[in-house]
Amino acid sequence: MGFVNRDLIAVNNKITKKFIGGMEKQIIRLSKAVLNRDFRQKKSIFCSMVLRLMDTEEYANDYCNALNLVLELFPEVDRRKLEKELNKYV
Repeated sequence: MGFVNRDLIAVNNKITKKFIGGMEKQIIRLSKAVLNRDFRQKKSIFCSMVLRLMDTEEYANDYCNALNLVLELFPEVDRRKLEKELNKYV
C-alpha cells in the first residue's frame, strides 16, 4: 500500500508543477479528487482523470482534448491501453 501512496504523491506533484494560474487550481482539485478515491476500483487513475476532466466546464464532453491533456502530462501512459479502457465508459 505504501508504494501506491508514493506513486499518487508523485502524480499530484507532477500535475501541480505543470500548470500555472486558473488551470492550476482546476488540476489540483482534479488530482485531489482522484487521489481520494477508493483504489480497489476497476478504473485506472488516468482513466478517471480523463473522465473527470470531461465533467469540467472547460473540457465539457471534450474527449479528445481531455485525453490529450492527460497524455501530455504523463507521456509514459500507453494511449491504446487508455483508449481501450475509456471505451468502457465513454
